[in-house]
Amino acid sequence: MSGAHPQQPTSLPIREEFEDLLESQWTRRVACQNECDPDESCSCQRKIVHVHALQAWWKKRVSENAYTKLERFLHESPVPSHLSLPVKPTRISKSGQSCFCTLSLLLRQGRDHLIDRFCEANMYDDYLARSENDQILRRQLADVVQHGEVEAIIEDFHKEKWEYCPLNLTLDMAVNLQGTKVILPFCSKIKLPSKGGTASVYWVAVQKDLVSDNALALALQDSLYKDEEFGEVSFLKTH
Repeated sequence: MSGAHPQQPTSLPIREEFEDLLESQWTRRVACQNECDPDESCSCQRKIVHVHALQAWWKKRVSENAYTKLERFLHESPVPSHLSLPVKPTRISKSGQSCFCTLSLLLRQGRDHLIDRFCEANMYDDYLARSENDQILRRQLADVVQHGEVEAIIEDFHKEKWEYCPLNLTLDMAVNLQGTKVILPFCSKIKLPSKGGTASVYWVAVQKDLVSDNALALALQDSLYKDEEFGEVSFLKTH
């Protein structure tokens, strides 16, 4: 087992580009989910990541007939001390088992050298909202980091992963979100006056580019307006 401290990433152009885009374009502020009052007491995670834009960036070619962003990143990054060869791009980009979001979160945390461990533990993008693979992940990490670091790495990952698991809005969705940790992608949320014991109804606003469902985008197009802070947004009613 390697007893080395976590390997520190070097400063690379592709890494700097990622960090800039994550901060300036992909990370979005969202409204409080739990009607915290006063607002200063709010502990809700109030930001999400535009995962579709992030995933598309990793797949984008640096130039015609050149590396993708992912391939260039892996080519330029140091080989982790617990590996003899670099991680293969297909290990991260494999259809149905992609780890673009997982890599992005680890990169932000300065732990991208552990991406192979998370892949081996099946921490794929589609499975991030689940927590059933912790024992596998724990064993994978125990082979390459100090014993006392394992739980901190897992805790940090699960705490921040929700930013990469925003609710995917669709026209016909009927999902009970009570008790879930999914962060709702609403940049504004306004409670409407209720009558008697009726359920609470809200007007919520969502940024246009966060709506990936074509049917919902079409249904919302007449409500589009330009907000000074959030750009093009649409309002819809929700319970």
